[in-house]
Amino acid sequence: AIVSETLYSHGDNAAIRYHYDDLMSSYVCETVVMMVVGTGMSQDDYETLSTNISTKQPIITVIVDHFPGFFLKSNPKKFARAYEQFMEAIQTGNIVPICKGRAPKKVLIGGHSTGAVAALGAFAELNPRPDGFIGLDPFSVDEKKVSLAEDTPALLWGFKEMTCQVKIQQAAKAAYNLSSKKHRIFYRANNADGSFKHCDFTTHGCGSACPLGGDGSLVPQVAKSIQSFVRAVKKGSFPRDRFILDDTNTIDLFMNEED
Repeated sequence: AIVSETLYSHGDNAAIRYHYDDLMSSYVCETVVMMVVGTGMSQDDYETLSTNISTKQPIITVIVDHFPGFFLKSNPKKFARAYEQFMEAIQTGNIVPICKGRAPKKVLIGGHSTGAVAALGAFAELNPRPDGFIGLDPFSVDEKKVSLAEDTPALLWGFKEMTCQVKIQQAAKAAYNLSSKKHRIFYRANNADGSFKHCDFTTHGCGSACPLGGDGSLVPQVAKSIQSFVRAVKKGSFPRDRFILDDTNTIDLFMNEED
């Protein structure tokens, strides 16, 4: 069964919600996947994604709202403080009791929309340094202002056509461009018919400005790709066949040297 809880850090006004599968309790603290919420979202808006990522996996999924009550979530300094507070506290058991005295072996960070940009902007300064980056249609990405180290694996999800005013040249493809060609993965959903939208990573959409576009089929595939990414980061190996999804008709896969 999935265990979840919402916690607030009053000192820095951040909020987190974590999920893990208690059937994997002996291993669940080995890997942390920390995702920052998107524009106008809160830590409670990614229940389906979090549950799918952690089910039957040794992964604790942590959704972070580093700026509750504020519409934009692109502040890297506030995210950095939330990240470092979490990483200091996780072993004490004060945040996730099951992880008391158990340091994560791998930590992957990222987020959705402007939250992914906050994680990307903070990445190089974080301590402990994360082991990989996950971007769910990050926006807006300025390739001249942000970068990822050559040894940082990256997993990106984006769209073929502009959706919800998110320009594709400033979103996932831009983040893919600045990632290392040794271990980068980019899934591009074909949304020409409007079947997928920028907020399909959330459970209920982003309000009237960007409602859900698909039938719910995107999130399970995103979760599966994140699980594959975690395994690849652990092994230090990124074979293409590990990242092939069930839906190859509406989702294109690009990796490493591919543009």
